[in-house]
Amino acid sequence: MSSGGGGDSGANQRAEEARKAALRQRIDSLYGIAPGGSRPAPVAPSGGGGFSKVLSNAMNAQVPAQAAAYDANTAAASDAATQMADEQTKLADSTRGYYTDQLARSFGVAERNTRFNLARQGLMGGSSDVDANRELQTDQNLGATRIDEAARRVVSQLQGQREQERLNAVNLVNAGAGDDAVLSAQAGLKNSLDNVSTQQKANLFGDLFTSGADAFASQNYNAAMAAQLARFQSQLGAYFPTRSSGGAVTPSG
Repeated sequence: MSSGGGGDSGANQRAEEARKAALRQRIDSLYGIAPGGSRPAPVAPSGGGGFSKVLSNAMNAQVPAQAAAYDANTAAASDAATQMADEQTKLADSTRGYYTDQLARSFGVAERNTRFNLARQGLMGGSSDVDANRELQTDQNLGATRIDEAARRVVSQLQGQREQERLNAVNLVNAGAGDDAVLSAQAGLKNSLDNVSTQQKANLFGDLFTSGADAFASQNYNAAMAAQLARFQSQLGAYFPTRSSGGAVTPSG
C-alpha cells in the first residue's frame, strides 16, 4: 500500500511540475521569451520489452501535445517580442519628442533674452555677442544629449517594470496558481507601459541657458564702468594734481 501510495505521490508531483512548467512557459512567451531546448520529438523505444516499452509509448503519446505547445509558445514569443520592441520605440520617440519641444522653447526664450540684453548694453556684433551665442549653443548641445539619455532611461524603466511583472506572475505559478497567473502577466504588460508613459516628466533643462548674455553683459558692463571710472580719475588728477609737502601747511598772510 505504501509503495503504491508513494508511486502515486511521485506521479502527482511530476504532473504538478509539468503543469507549472507549462504555465511558466506561457508567461515567458507573453514577454517575448521563446521556449528553451529543442522541439519535443518521439523517442525510439529501447531494445527491451516490458516496462521500458510501456514507458516509451507513454512518453511518445505526450509528444504531439508538447510539440504543439512548443510551437504555439515559440510563435507567441516572437509576436510578443515584436510588439514590445514597437512599444519601446514609440515610447522612446514620444519621450524624445516631448523633451525636444521643451528644449526648443527654452532655447528660444534664452536666445531672445540674449539678443535683448546684448542690445541693451550695446554689445551686439562684438566678442560678447560671439561668446554668448557660443554658450547658448553649448547648452543646446548638452540638452540634446540629455534628451537621448532620457529616452534610453524610460525604455530601461519599462523593461525593468515588465521583468518584475513577469517574475511576479512566475512566483504565483510556483505558489500553486493557475491561469490567473497568466492573466496577471498579461495585465502586467499593459500596466507597465501605462505607468511609464504617464509618469511625471523631469525638468532636464533647469540649469541650462542661465549664464548666457546676462553674465557676459554684466561682465562687460562692469568692465566698462571700471574703465570709465579710471578715465574719470585720470582726468580728475589732471585738473587737480596731487602734491606732496614735506613741511607743515601754514596759513598765508
